[in-house]
Amino acid sequence: MITRKILWQRILALPTVLVLCACAVDSATAEEQGRPDQVPSYYYCQIWIRSPGNATMYVSQIIPTPDPHPSKDAIETIAKAWTGYMFHTYSPEQEKEWLDREMSMDYGDRGGCMNNWPYPTGLASMKETRDHSVKGGAKEVAWDYAKNTYVAPAPAPQPPAASADPCNSWNPHGLTIAPPAGCPGAIKPPTPITPYTFCTSQSTEGPTYFSAPFEATTSEGAERGAFTEFLEQKYGYEGSVICNTQNSPDDAQRVSQNEIAGLSARKSVIQTGWIFGAPPAAGAAPAPAPRPAAASPPPPQKPGFTAADLNGVYSGSYVCANPERITPFKLSIEATNEHQLTGTYSFHAEGTPDGQVSTFSFQGAGGGSRFQLHPVKWETPKPVRSVVKIGSSAYDANSMVGLNGSLQADSGLISGIVSNRSGCTFSAKLDKTP
Repeated sequence: MITRKILWQRILALPTVLVLCACAVDSATAEEQGRPDQVPSYYYCQIWIRSPGNATMYVSQIIPTPDPHPSKDAIETIAKAWTGYMFHTYSPEQEKEWLDREMSMDYGDRGGCMNNWPYPTGLASMKETRDHSVKGGAKEVAWDYAKNTYVAPAPAPQPPAASADPCNSWNPHGLTIAPPAGCPGAIKPPTPITPYTFCTSQSTEGPTYFSAPFEATTSEGAERGAFTEFLEQKYGYEGSVICNTQNSPDDAQRVSQNEIAGLSARKSVIQTGWIFGAPPAAGAAPAPAPRPAAASPPPPQKPGFTAADLNGVYSGSYVCANPERITPFKLSIEATNEHQLTGTYSFHAEGTPDGQVSTFSFQGAGGGSRFQLHPVKWETPKPVRSVVKIGSSAYDANSMVGLNGSLQADSGLISGIVSNRSGCTFSAKLDKTP
């Protein structure tokens, strides 16, 4: 029998994508824990370093921050120094890639440092999290920001300018000097994204119901729940529902119409016109979608990527920072066509016997290196509830989760956010392909 300890050891021994762990502080009295000025500030850092056919995690020591009350920018400066030092020491090729990306902390194999202040979650908790990484194969590095400051390579010297030019004095690899607006390499503000989503029923019997596209909210679970209730009341539908989020209204409209066209060729489709949060239009009647002579072509994809590129079994975990929790899981993904995905998610539910695994099935879609997975139903007995409190709210740690993420095809790594867990991220690495 595989004990719980052995199961954890095997899962944690598998390499995964970067997981940032929140830091904590020394124990304090109940009165002190509510006072940020009495919370000592600590941090530690992690990073993945690639090598041919492999990736190794490195972790720093647990170290007091130079500033007892550090800002977010101060922690990012430490993270950049850690990332540059580790790439320079262990992987100069990755250092060059990172510098070419203007030291962006969105770089796929970036380093990361997290700091506890002003939240007193406990130094023991942080040490336990770091020790899990070390037991799982992470290598320890005796690095300290105060002693190992990273200095990026300077660009080749340029001839003196004939006249004062602020762009010529800018160091494109500097840690503290940002390029002036209008200069080459200046960071452009991100293009605003307004996510839109649409929901569909998932039963193989009877018609398929579609909502209209609507602006996505922060709670996909609320959207699915409201659409499920609407279908049950209006049509007597009792199956599951998924919602598909896109980056713009046009994308959501295009993807939903392509799905409708593909389904209409072989079954009944009803466009309900339902929008999350909007009252139903008086007297509005649902109209079955017309059956086209031929299904519309699928949406364009990035060259070489299809849903089948995600096929395989992945091992990883998702991490929630407040309160700090790590949940290992195993993911089995299979493409049913060029864009649609199905599979199972397995994990050891809290409160269940050692060796017992809980599993639920999911459906989803993938394209352009991104994917979304939505839970459908339990394939094993539903585990007991395990309530986790977050301030005045709470969630069930043993409930089904949804995943929105992206694939790094060259390394077999997937990562992203847990769609129905606020503040939680996930990462996993390919174990094997079918």
